[in-house]
Amino acid sequence: MITSAYQKKAMRNIAVFLVEYIMKDKGYSRDEAVEFLMKTLDGLKGTDIVHFDVRGKSSITDNMIICTGTSSRQVSAMADNLITECKKAGFETFGEEGKNTADWIVVDLGQAIVHIMQRDAREMYQLEKLWA
Repeated sequence: MITSAYQKKAMRNIAVFLVEYIMKDKGYSRDEAVEFLMKTLDGLKGTDIVHFDVRGKSSITDNMIICTGTSSRQVSAMADNLITECKKAGFETFGEEGKNTADWIVVDLGQAIVHIMQRDAREMYQLEKLWA
């Protein structure tokens, strides 16, 4: 059982390495993966989609993507469909949080973390100011 913060971070780094290896094996570069995620979110009717390169700023991911949905139902559906499309494309998903309220759902893809938020939550937490 993994108990210490060091062990958890080491396991996460191993998982991120494996995702990068799988992506390269399937022919995706880091930029192509971000482009795929952003196009998928746009196709799912996400609005105000922004990408932040957080290499050097975050120890858990290299890319942060934030988008807005109009309702809890849309935010939830966007997260479900994003995960489905990622799996079809060969991306590993490490988890999701926030499905219960669907005010703000985080999808962890290792190399990228996607925040799908309702407008009120996005305005309240202002993640753009935190990561810009």
